[in-house]
Amino acid sequence: MKKEQISGFTLLELLVTLALFATIITLLLGSFVQLQNQDTAISDILKLRQEARILEKIIRRDFQSAVYLTEYMRLKPVILDDRQSGIVSLSNEYDNKNRDVVHMHVHKPSEFNRTMKLSEDPEVHEVSYFIDDTDEDHLRFQRREELYVDDDITDGDRSITYSLSQYVTEFDIQFFRGIEPEKIEEWDSEKERQPIPAGVEVTLIYQYDSGATLKSSFQIILRSTTEGFITWKN
Repeated sequence: MKKEQISGFTLLELLVTLALFATIITLLLGSFVQLQNQDTAISDILKLRQEARILEKIIRRDFQSAVYLTEYMRLKPVILDDRQSGIVSLSNEYDNKNRDVVHMHVHKPSEFNRTMKLSEDPEVHEVSYFIDDTDEDHLRFQRREELYVDDDITDGDRSITYSLSQYVTEFDIQFFRGIEPEKIEEWDSEKERQPIPAGVEVTLIYQYDSGATLKSSFQIILRSTTEGFITWKN
């Protein structure tokens, strides 16, 4: 009687099959990780955009409420002739990154303080914006608010400072005197013919922990002009 031959895989065929299987699994895992990273990056960008919209609203409200206190400046005594009002902005750089500082008087209710009744709010405050880079690894984009106007627009004993964001790495402010497109890096209302500029351009650069970055730039019209149409940006 003849023995029946039993067919099966050879060792070589088994090794080739395992190698192909491993290659396919590697490709699938790589695609999965790539898709997951893309999903994370998109999620981070959406979070930054949401934060950028909130900060833009807050900054717009402050700048559009900026006022130059004429009587306050006229009544200053000799010992206080360095008193400032309106908008005072200083251009500042750190490691080739824009980290400007701005101080202003605003005519509006307090933005965050809820310890007083609205009827008791003086509605004229000092407001400052700056990046606290004391610890370069933990930046803080901050807003300082002094509830009552004092002799120093840049500081105050009753100031309350709020950290608005930990993802802002650059803060750049530029000003416009009128309809001219030239941008001015710094502003001091006391030295200008028109204390309040015609407009301001604010640029914020955000960086998330994952490395995702976002640049937010917007312009704000602060006073009307009869010189013509404003065309700072198309």
